[in-house]
Amino acid sequence: VKVKRLFANTLEMNKLRTSVISSAESYMKCAIAVADFNSKDIRVISAQGSDELLKVNNIKASFVMFENAGAVNISARSFGDINVQIIMESLGGGGHQTMAACQLKGYDMKKARTALEEAIKEFFDKN
Repeated sequence: VKVKRLFANTLEMNKLRTSVISSAESYMKCAIAVADFNSKDIRVISAQGSDELLKVNNIKASFVMFENAGAVNISARSFGDINVQIIMESLGGGGHQTMAACQLKGYDMKKARTALEEAIKEFFDKN
């Protein structure tokens, strides 16, 4: 119970995470979602949204995009079938095989989405 209380979110954070998950679309067995709101907790909400999207059948990796500090940020997660580190590195980011991220400065959301989809396609073409 103490651990559950320690990791509990506010009702507002849960609503925002749900909106992220609701925005998800499938692309090559990956879920791509957009957090199109401002929140002091945007990074946590996006990471949690990425984690939640992995619970969807046939989704092997998830990517949540959000704008922050003049850049489009992408939070990426997988169970290991898809190496999100390689995908994020191709966009200038990094991380680990199952947890990675990047920041795309000078990108709007549409341009960032296109770049992400190209990086995912390139990963599949090479693997």
